Amino acid sequence: MDKNQFKRYQEYDAMFRDFKEEWSKDDIILELAISEKTFNLDRRAMESLFDVEIISMRGQEKNYIYRYADRDMSISEKPLSQEQVDRIEQAISILSGISGLELFEGFEDTLSNLRGFASKSKIMDEMEPFVSFQTDNWSNTKNFDVLFNAIRDEQVLEIIYKDFKSEEYTFELHPYFLKHYNEMWYLLGYNKIEHAYNWVLPLDRIQDIRFLNVNYKKNEAFNFTDDYFNDIVGVTRDFNQKVEEIKIKVEPNAVGFIDSKPLNRFQRPVKREEDGHYYTYLKVRPNRELYNRLLMFGNSIEVMEPKEVRQRLKGMVDGICLKYK
Repeated sequence: MDKNQFKRYQEYDAMFRDFKEEWSKDDIILELAISEKTFNLDRRAMESLFDVEIISMRGQEKNYIYRYADRDMSISEKPLSQEQVDRIEQAISILSGISGLELFEGFEDTLSNLRGFASKSKIMDEMEPFVSFQTDNWSNTKNFDVLFNAIRDEQVLEIIYKDFKSEEYTFELHPYFLKHYNEMWYLLGYNKIEHAYNWVLPLDRIQDIRFLNVNYKKNEAFNFTDDYFNDIVGVTRDFNQKVEEIKIKVEPNAVGFIDSKPLNRFQRPVKREEDGHYYTYLKVRPNRELYNRLLMFGNSIEVMEPKEVRQRLKGMVDGICLKYK
């Protein structure tokens, strides 16, 4: 829960306990300048977090209006349980520790002012931080809070993007998903120009973001939270590239290390085979991230199959060797 979300909860609370005024879903969405999806998510979250019942009923002047089931209910007069407080504290404590992430800054003050909880969080006030994330690249998180809210509120964006050649591009993007990989954050969404639902942008290449007043195109192509990343390494998925089974020979002294650093979560554990050597296998669509990760293992591994992957990797190693002659 971020501070803007809690502020909305307070505004909902004033509407739901006002039995003199009739608030329809359209009224609430217009008043708070939010999407229908955000309203539905907020309603479920409030019911779960504050243990309240929000009902939809026929009004005297409007078809369906929203109110608390209990006329005397108000979240400002209902203290959070210790378990609820602990959950909020832990989430904010961890997420606030990410350098450059402003989404949760100052929320501890809001938490401390909740009715029934007079003192600040013990995690935030009394204890030294004991969780840390490596975030040396601050520019990779500077737009995280803006993009997080845009995805939640289904807002269409105009992105000004600078590639690694320092060329700038401007395009319309419908944001869907934020993915962390290899100490970098990436945004996936619909690129209107390319008509691609899985366009990938590293956050540190985004120069500016503007909000567009156009209809949001829902993601009906991919489920990024389910199996989208199962057959790739990293974030880049090329559907023209078929899935290959990669056979990797592992040096005996690197078995534990390779098992602790799988290329993706479906990589098989390293096992000794009949020829006396150790091998691991994974099925993925070869992409740039795969080759980069394989190179990171150095001479601890050797790609045996398929031939195309082995040859491309050999070419990359030969190119590196030429630079050190």
